[in-house]
Amino acid sequence: MRNARNSSLKLLASALLGGALCLLGGGGLGGAVLGACGAPSSDVPPSRVVAVTWSNEWQEPSRFVVRGVFRPDASPRWEVKDCAIASWRPLVAEGDERRLRFVHEAVCGVRAVEPHGFAPNDVLLYRSPPSLLEGATVDASPSERAVLSDGDLNTGYRTASLTATFLPKQKLRGLYVAVHEPAAPQEIGNTIYYSPKAQSVFSIEIRGLLNQREIVQTLDSQSDFPSRRRYFEVPLDEVTELTFSAEAPVDLRELQLLATDEKPLVSPWVLSVNANPSAQVLEEEGHGIVNDRYHASFLTKAFRRIGWYPPIDLVRGDDPAVSEWVQASYPKPIVVLSGSNAWDYSTTTQRDPEGADRWMWNPLLPAASGGLGHLAPLVRGQEAPLLGLCGGGQILALLRECDLNQVEECYNKWLRRTTGEPIDGFWKPSHVVRAWPGDTVSRVAVEYDPFDTLWAGAGATGRRLTRGLPESHVDALAFEPLRERWDVSATSWHCVNELCTQIPEAFALPPAPFSVVGTQFHPERAVFSRTDVPDDESTDPASFLSAVLEQFALELFRDR
Repeated sequence: MRNARNSSLKLLASALLGGALCLLGGGGLGGAVLGACGAPSSDVPPSRVVAVTWSNEWQEPSRFVVRGVFRPDASPRWEVKDCAIASWRPLVAEGDERRLRFVHEAVCGVRAVEPHGFAPNDVLLYRSPPSLLEGATVDASPSERAVLSDGDLNTGYRTASLTATFLPKQKLRGLYVAVHEPAAPQEIGNTIYYSPKAQSVFSIEIRGLLNQREIVQTLDSQSDFPSRRRYFEVPLDEVTELTFSAEAPVDLRELQLLATDEKPLVSPWVLSVNANPSAQVLEEEGHGIVNDRYHASFLTKAFRRIGWYPPIDLVRGDDPAVSEWVQASYPKPIVVLSGSNAWDYSTTTQRDPEGADRWMWNPLLPAASGGLGHLAPLVRGQEAPLLGLCGGGQILALLRECDLNQVEECYNKWLRRTTGEPIDGFWKPSHVVRAWPGDTVSRVAVEYDPFDTLWAGAGATGRRLTRGLPESHVDALAFEPLRERWDVSATSWHCVNELCTQIPEAFALPPAPFSVVGTQFHPERAVFSRTDVPDDESTDPASFLSAVLEQFALELFRDR
């Protein structure tokens, strides 16, 4: 993560800081490459407005992604040109002004306005190919059809049947489908329980011609949809009709048919993995779903703090479907392993024999035995963007580095108590490191690399130290072996009786094809108030999380 990675994609180009930008290329339905076209003269006043404009007219609603990397002292804003009245207005979209923004608009132009004249030095602007449903006859209202063809994953409409007929000679290359099935609340007495919603049963039938032969292709929810966000290659010389049918109304979020080999541009989604013993969480009210939602709720709040509202699905770590979900989904989910409940690493999984309300757990066991070992190929192959928080970050490293059949040797090499001692039995009060918003204890000083891209937001002020990161843990990864194989970009020290142990706070693997990022601190939890830490340090967790998601979103975009 130390340096921004360049891509050979035609979408990216560089522009000189402070320079004007010009349009170099791109086609009507494809991408635009923007780059430098001259440095400003020395007499240009600092109040000059620098604009990056896409000049092709997009007369229909379009999904596009826009990104610009600005100087730390810049104050940019994105604007779009309204097609109807040819005026510029602020762009409302997912994400920070400085970062990747997924947008759905009817626009004639896009520009970045920076009042100090600091042009972005890395610009990306790309339009998604349109859905064939825009020109098809669909038995749905205009607003319902817009949801299907525009791909607004924050809405959707419930339907049990849908038929679309197409113009003659219309080619088909691919189909994208997204449905939504959240956990359903049920009130029993004074308690609300959450139970997984039964998977919807539906099918999609596509009729058309291939090599002058009539083809009927059927996609069935039971056999073809392990993930509810999927892209299928459906090469037809001519598509004539599509029929969607379900046993009961389905929350259909998106349905796109494409005439190009290029996949649609789709906003990222998150798979929240509860990285805790199922035997433990199943004893809680709600049969574990409450605990699943508990950990996911912190992600939701943290994402909102940085202006991001992704769809989030919940799953328990020992669910064997996790790997299949990741492999089958388009786009790949951003997989987040949660922080930990009260349990301790062990070669076995059981409740504390003394009856205390804590557990011993071996997270490296296979799914059938209540562990996360089945995720090891996913982590080692870096098959999706992976983020682990506190205990979840430790488990990511163990899954990557350990022989799952030699658990004790793995723990001895890769894990330590915060005091530097080996993991042996249950933790003691002397092992606790806690610096939590609202607590009166001293804050943990974390030193980070300001030149690492994940700390770009915090490093913009020239600092190398932060006390604004929430901490609560009794274990940590062993520093020396970890730094030999991972990029450790932040560390802290924990001292007891004048003996100090260095603790990795942030560690990452470069994309191959996707990045893996782990933290010992909790960027997803509530932040410190400005009375607890200096103003700029209180935003460090959000800056870090924003940089991680920016990195992940770019990797997903480039994986299309």
